[in-house]
Amino acid sequence: MKNIRLYNAPKYSSPEYEEVERGIYKKADPSGLELDPVTDPDEAEKIRLLLGWQQWKDSEFEKYLYIEHDGRKYYKRIGDKSGCIYRWDEEDVQYVTSLVFEQEPEFGENAPDSPDVSQYPLEDILDDFFCLCGDFYDKENEEDKQNSYVEFVCDDIEPIRDILSLAGKHVYMPSANELIIE
Repeated sequence: MKNIRLYNAPKYSSPEYEEVERGIYKKADPSGLELDPVTDPDEAEKIRLLLGWQQWKDSEFEKYLYIEHDGRKYYKRIGDKSGCIYRWDEEDVQYVTSLVFEQEPEFGENAPDSPDVSQYPLEDILDDFFCLCGDFYDKENEEDKQNSYVEFVCDDIEPIRDILSLAGKHVYMPSANELIIE
């Protein structure tokens, strides 16, 4: 992997994401999303009466409307007659960032024009930085014959900061089990 740089994916400008630091975004974890009901009737009524509710564009949340108020996101289910108001549990947050880079066949990586990102050194990076892959950006990887795109995900911000430290570096594996970062 060479010429590694930050990729500000267009999806990060949607309301599902909140930039918390340059290049690092916070998103509710849809696999473990737990909406906590607002149990204080006065608070729920105050939120319910707010104007400006928006529908999610992301299909994972398409059944909800959301609004931001006093630094928190609140939700209500579309068509719910009960008037229940929810907020998401901050423990269900994921931090994400994306990188774009060139693959290096001379180090056993796929050819640059391949739409598939090589397993190595990516798998070793994930292990060393305690992250997962979120999005492999199928469209970008299919259309861009020079670069590869990958999103990194973690429920802790520190490993995502560490992933961003790879920007401008060269990462390769000259032999099995030897990850080099220069």
